[in-house]
Amino acid sequence: MITVKEFYHVKKCSICQAFGYTAKNCKDIRPFCESCGKSHATHTYRNTQSCCINYTENNRLKGTQFNIHYKATDPNCRSYQRGIKSTRQQEIIEQQQSTANQNTSQDTTKQMYNSQKPPLLNFH
Repeated sequence: MITVKEFYHVKKCSICQAFGYTAKNCKDIRPFCESCGKSHATHTYRNTQSCCINYTENNRLKGTQFNIHYKATDPNCRSYQRGIKSTRQQEIIEQQQSTANQNTSQDTTKQMYNSQKPPLLNFH
């Protein structure tokens, strides 16, 4: 038996570790480590204690008490899960728009075809 899972690519910034965009669009001027959440590049991390920068910041700014002891790249991270949900919703919207555009295109083609058909002649 083979288990198949849906895969959604969630954009994640390699500078600030936020979800929803990539480093190309990051406005942060200093890097944050994906492993410990401190202000240094991930490749310089040498500790064993992990800390998610996304929920560290959420706790600091909003007074929440989320568990922060995991990497920002952990697939079980709620911030990551929200990124997946957002990506799914965006894909659904894009599919609906694409389907609507295809239906409109097909209707237009049918209308053009029907308007170009010669009239039926009745010989009775």
